[in-house]
Amino acid sequence: MKKHKGSVLDFLPSLLVFFAFFIIVLVVINVMKLVSFRQDVKAVVREYILEMETVGYLTPEREDLLVQRLASMGAESIDLLDTTVAPVRYGYPIDLQLSCTVSAETLDMSVGDLLEFIFEDAVYEIEFNMRSTAKY
Repeated sequence: MKKHKGSVLDFLPSLLVFFAFFIIVLVVINVMKLVSFRQDVKAVVREYILEMETVGYLTPEREDLLVQRLASMGAESIDLLDTTVAPVRYGYPIDLQLSCTVSAETLDMSVGDLLEFIFEDAVYEIEFNMRSTAKY
């Protein structure tokens, strides 16, 4: 058997593919955290709109609980603009409009160096507009 001369250049394409794959995995993990958070917030908002259907509006006590629950999940700057907070009659529309922000780390490669990348904190805004009918 003959011995072949090896070189670093033989491994370079494999190293570049591995590095690119590693970066893609980091980005996907960060994006999935945001998607998971958004789904959790959507489940909470859906729970409250279903309760609003039976009561006819979002009571002040339930509004406080909603804000506390979202804050415990990591939401910031929670705003419930244009949410139905006064009783409405049967068959009238009720709205739950939520706007909040969440801080998350993002991968920043804008430094210009291919081998240098850092994680930076970024703020993302999440909005939900849900409408239903009072059914009490």
